[in-house]
Amino acid sequence: MADLYDLVLEKLDTLGKGYPRTETGAERHFIEKVFTDEDAEFFLKMKMGNYTIQETADYIGVSYEEAKENLERMAKHNLLFWQYGPYDTEKRYRLVPFIHGIWEYNVDRIDIKDAKNMGYYYMNGMGESLFDYRLPISRVVPISKDAVKDGKILPMDDMEAVIKKQYLIVITDCACRKVARFGKPCNCGETLNRCMFFGDSARFYLDQNIGNTKVITTEEALNIVKENDELGLYLMAGHSNEPSAMCSCAGCHCGILMAAKISVRSGSKPGKQTFDRWGNYKCVKDMDKCIQCGICITRCPMRAHKKNTEDESKVEFNPALCIGCGLCVTRCAQDALILERKPDSELSIPEDRLSYDTFDRMAIEKAEVDAMRAAMAQNDE
Repeated sequence: MADLYDLVLEKLDTLGKGYPRTETGAERHFIEKVFTDEDAEFFLKMKMGNYTIQETADYIGVSYEEAKENLERMAKHNLLFWQYGPYDTEKRYRLVPFIHGIWEYNVDRIDIKDAKNMGYYYMNGMGESLFDYRLPISRVVPISKDAVKDGKILPMDDMEAVIKKQYLIVITDCACRKVARFGKPCNCGETLNRCMFFGDSARFYLDQNIGNTKVITTEEALNIVKENDELGLYLMAGHSNEPSAMCSCAGCHCGILMAAKISVRSGSKPGKQTFDRWGNYKCVKDMDKCIQCGICITRCPMRAHKKNTEDESKVEFNPALCIGCGLCVTRCAQDALILERKPDSELSIPEDRLSYDTFDRMAIEKAEVDAMRAAMAQNDE
């Protein structure tokens, strides 16, 4: 018979990109650490969507006071997201997946045991799940508009323009960098405080005091983007029409990049399209301009540029591995590299305005694809 936390793990697997089980149970440790039994019991009663305290009380069938006590306690434990409604001052609460959600919200509680467990869990469960469907959990966006041919960058992918529209911007500690601190040192910058959030998400992180969150100006945010180019950190944005976050990622510590590499190695399966939809641009190389300097090799997080195995003086490029970040483009002195926008039929255009609505859509898609795969497997027996 499943115990309380088995049920929590099962429910987490229905949210966002899921939370698959492993033989060792590595996924259970952190959940038992951050949930109390009371949290777990109320979590199991909640449903997807954005609800006020009264609405939550009504659909669960408890009093306003009981719903308020539970929601506020779970929010204090960083197990939920909340925001204010567009026309009122009352908080609306919603369930969040493990990634992005519970793991990142509890960055302050991550210790070396959690880091080791997460490394194993990524390699044996979560990593593949993040890229196992169609909708991407985030989008790689160009490091600069100038890296895109003819400046044809989509408005939602132009982080400079996105930043300039925000009324509130914060930076907070990165969970991926926190995990990396317990392992091998890397050269992608000293600070943990690199994840950037906008608007309602910024307000949430600030009020919850997650990961040393601090308010920054528009100019400071734009400077971080420039510093990322200098440090060789690529940009990811939340997959929504109005991105609520920007990640500053490097090949040495990024969990989403690790998941992408696991996905590429594991091959194809029905309904699996996320890697192809992770960004809207591809690098194009002009071989006549290339002088084989190899700088692009040091800049590419996916090793799409690498030395030729038969002639190490030559650099070869595999466009299938390119994620369209543009880091190679901005350091190519010969202008041999440029990002081109993908054809309209291949663009990853989010259907939702806000990231957490996209997470709910991911959950629905996951359930449909899982059911399809189960039916196909049954037919093959």
